[in-house]
Amino acid sequence: MRDGALILTAAYLYYVEDRSQEEIANLLGVSRSTVSRLLAEARQNGVVRIEVAAPPPVDGLEKELTSHLRLERVWAARRGVSQTRIYPRFPGLSSFPPSAV
Repeated sequence: MRDGALILTAAYLYYVEDRSQEEIANLLGVSRSTVSRLLAEARQNGVVRIEVAAPPPVDGLEKELTSHLRLERVWAARRGVSQTRIYPRFPGLSSFPPSAV
């Protein structure tokens, strides 16, 4: 393992200050590939944790629309963060999402 202070410094500059690997290499007096290895080591050793957060569920929206539109069931499928597509359930239609809506 490399010097912990060097790993922490490289990780801080990259992830918090949003510096490029080239900038960090120049600041620390190392090669860009060394910075890349330092960042990989920071992830492996738990210095840096990367989290991917799922978008919030749309279950409440489905229930609310079902009630307001007086439908038996509504499916809401999330498309990206800002788009939601609503699918009403029609009798006899079992496929999801319906192709003719």
